[in-house]
Amino acid sequence: MDSNGQDFGLELGRAIADGHSLAALLELVVDYKDRGIAQEAVAFALQQLRKSAPDEAYEDRVLDVMDFVWGWCHVSRRIWDADLTEERLAAFVARQRGPDAS
Repeated sequence: MDSNGQDFGLELGRAIADGHSLAALLELVVDYKDRGIAQEAVAFALQQLRKSAPDEAYEDRVLDVMDFVWGWCHVSRRIWDADLTEERLAAFVARQRGPDAS
């Protein structure tokens, strides 16, 4: 992942750890979208945050945000137009790893 991707993932992780509201976290995600950060990149960052969650409350908040990133919410609350699929996320991860990754 590039430095911008790492930066937004770290920023989102800090905001979750600091106890920001779901509304504030979703505003961050909308800002990432507006800056051109792909839905797959945000989903991947959230997966990494979930893997390193220090406690259940943190993991629950990550999962809450993931619902909106994946499009598992009411259509009026969607951030991206399309639901994210496992296939699209897997293709993104493969591109990030590069052609030499096994």
